[in-house]
Amino acid sequence: MNIDSLLEQVPARYRTEFSKFLDAGEASPEFLAFLDSDSDCQKLVDIAMTQQASELRGFVKALAQKSSSPLASPRSPAVLESALASTLGEVLHCEPEIRKQVVKGAVAQLERAETADMRMATRKLFEAL
Repeated sequence: MNIDSLLEQVPARYRTEFSKFLDAGEASPEFLAFLDSDSDCQKLVDIAMTQQASELRGFVKALAQKSSSPLASPRSPAVLESALASTLGEVLHCEPEIRKQVVKGAVAQLERAETADMRMATRKLFEAL
Protein backbone atom coordinates (compact mmCIF):
# COMPACT_ATOMS: atom_id res chain seq x y z
CA MET A 1 0.00 0.00 0.00
CA ASN A 2 1.52 3.33 -1.03
CA ILE A 3 1.43 6.56 0.95
CA ASP A 4 -1.20 8.10 -1.35
CA SER A 5 -3.64 5.27 -0.72
CA LEU A 6 -3.03 5.62 3.02
CA LEU A 7 -3.58 9.36 2.77
CA GLU A 8 -6.99 8.78 1.15
CA GLN A 9 -8.08 6.99 4.32
CA VAL A 10 -7.24 9.98 6.54
CA PRO A 11 -10.02 12.55 7.04
CA ALA A 12 -9.51 15.35 4.49
CA ARG A 13 -8.88 18.04 7.11
CA TYR A 14 -5.90 16.07 8.52
CA ARG A 15 -4.23 14.92 5.29
CA THR A 16 -1.68 17.72 5.17
CA GLU A 17 -0.84 17.19 8.84
CA PHE A 18 -0.60 13.44 8.29
CA SER A 19 1.91 13.93 5.46
CA LYS A 20 3.87 16.46 7.48
CA PHE A 21 3.97 14.06 10.42
CA LEU A 22 5.31 11.24 8.24
CA ASP A 23 7.83 13.43 6.40
CA ALA A 24 9.23 15.49 9.25
CA GLY A 25 7.84 14.05 12.46
CA GLU A 26 6.13 17.36 13.14
CA ALA A 27 2.46 17.90 13.85
CA SER A 28 0.10 20.44 15.30
CA PRO A 29 -1.36 19.84 18.75
CA GLU A 30 -4.74 19.41 17.07
CA PHE A 31 -3.47 16.61 14.83
CA LEU A 32 -1.69 14.92 17.72
CA ALA A 33 -4.92 14.98 19.74
CA PHE A 34 -6.76 13.47 16.76
CA LEU A 35 -4.06 10.82 16.34
CA ASP A 36 -4.23 9.92 20.04
CA SER A 37 -7.98 9.38 19.78
CA ASP A 38 -8.24 7.62 16.42
CA SER A 39 -7.00 4.02 16.32
CA ASP A 40 -7.52 3.77 12.54
CA CYS A 41 -5.22 6.72 11.95
CA GLN A 42 -2.70 5.20 14.37
CA LYS A 43 -2.72 2.04 12.24
CA LEU A 44 -2.18 4.11 9.10
CA VAL A 45 0.80 5.84 10.69
CA ASP A 46 2.18 2.46 11.72
CA ILE A 47 1.78 1.09 8.18
CA ALA A 48 3.39 4.18 6.65
CA MET A 49 6.32 4.13 9.05
CA THR A 50 6.85 0.42 8.46
CA GLN A 51 6.94 1.12 4.71
CA GLN A 52 9.39 3.99 5.20
CA ALA A 53 11.63 1.79 7.35
CA SER A 54 11.55 -0.92 4.71
CA GLU A 55 12.45 1.58 1.98
CA LEU A 56 15.26 2.92 4.13
CA ARG A 57 16.61 -0.59 4.70
CA GLY A 58 16.54 -1.15 0.93
CA PHE A 59 18.36 2.12 0.35
CA VAL A 60 21.01 1.30 2.96
CA LYS A 61 21.47 -2.17 1.48
CA ALA A 62 21.88 -0.75 -2.03
CA LEU A 63 24.30 1.86 -0.72
CA ALA A 64 26.33 -0.79 1.08
CA GLN A 65 26.50 -2.89 -2.09
CA LYS A 66 27.52 0.12 -4.15
CA SER A 67 30.19 1.17 -1.65
CA SER A 68 31.74 -2.30 -1.80
CA SER A 69 32.26 -2.00 -5.54
CA PRO A 70 35.72 -0.94 -6.77
CA LEU A 71 34.41 2.28 -8.32
CA ALA A 72 33.06 3.51 -5.01
CA SER A 73 36.08 2.52 -2.97
CA PRO A 74 37.40 5.52 -1.01
CA ARG A 75 40.84 4.82 -2.48
CA SER A 76 39.77 4.29 -6.08
CA PRO A 77 41.46 6.62 -8.56
CA ALA A 78 38.14 8.21 -9.56
CA VAL A 79 37.20 9.05 -5.96
CA LEU A 80 40.68 10.29 -5.12
CA GLU A 81 40.91 12.40 -8.28
CA SER A 82 37.58 14.02 -7.54
CA ALA A 83 38.48 14.72 -3.91
CA LEU A 84 41.88 16.15 -4.84
CA ALA A 85 40.45 18.31 -7.64
CA SER A 86 37.75 19.64 -5.33
CA THR A 87 40.23 20.43 -2.56
CA LEU A 88 42.76 22.02 -4.90
CA GLY A 89 39.99 24.08 -6.46
CA GLU A 90 39.11 25.45 -3.04
CA VAL A 91 42.75 26.20 -2.25
CA LEU A 92 43.24 28.00 -5.58
CA HIS A 93 40.38 30.35 -4.73
CA CYS A 94 42.16 31.48 -1.55
CA GLU A 95 44.28 34.58 -1.25
CA PRO A 96 47.95 33.85 -2.14
CA GLU A 97 49.14 34.05 1.48
CA ILE A 98 46.43 31.69 2.69
CA ARG A 99 47.10 29.35 -0.24
CA LYS A 100 50.80 29.25 0.70
CA GLN A 101 49.93 28.55 4.35
CA VAL A 102 47.53 25.73 3.40
CA VAL A 103 50.03 24.05 1.08
CA LYS A 104 52.83 24.41 3.62
CA GLY A 105 50.63 22.87 6.34
CA ALA A 106 49.56 20.03 4.06
CA VAL A 107 53.15 19.26 3.15
CA ALA A 108 54.11 19.23 6.84
CA GLN A 109 51.29 16.79 7.60
CA LEU A 110 52.15 14.52 4.71
CA GLU A 111 55.85 14.57 5.55
CA ARG A 112 54.97 13.03 8.88
CA ALA A 113 53.81 10.04 6.84
CA GLU A 114 54.69 6.56 7.92
CA THR A 115 57.25 5.69 5.24
CA ALA A 116 60.13 7.39 3.50
CA ASP A 117 58.55 6.50 0.15
CA MET A 118 55.40 8.38 1.09
CA ARG A 119 57.43 11.39 2.24
CA MET A 120 59.37 11.41 -1.05
CA ALA A 121 56.17 11.07 -3.07
CA THR A 122 54.69 13.99 -1.12
CA ARG A 123 57.67 16.23 -1.90
CA LYS A 124 57.52 15.32 -5.59
CA LEU A 125 53.79 15.93 -5.73
CA PHE A 126 54.02 19.40 -4.23
CA GLU A 127 57.11 20.30 -6.29
CA ALA A 128 55.06 19.46 -9.37
CA LEU A 129 52.35 21.88 -8.27
